[in-house]
Amino acid sequence: MITDYGWSEKLRDTFAPFAERGLVPARVLVQQRGQLSLVTDAGEMIAELSGRFVHEADRGEHPVAGDWVAVSVREAEHAA
Repeated sequence: MITDYGWSEKLRDTFAPFAERGLVPARVLVQQRGQLSLVTDAGEMIAELSGRFVHEADRGEHPVAGDWVAVSVREAEHAA
């Protein structure tokens, strides 16, 4: 499914270290007030930025629409 959003072999190779840690690639569709609408191979899901990320990320480092992110899937339609 994410190939429809630009996922490629090159991105898969770059993502390999994150996959080894059990994380899943996702593309940000919408970002609004710390909540993200994502698409993964499993479909669309909603995610929230972790508190640690929110507090430690520099200005401009938060994901926005179009970014690729590594997520930990907690439930079928929720990620972090």
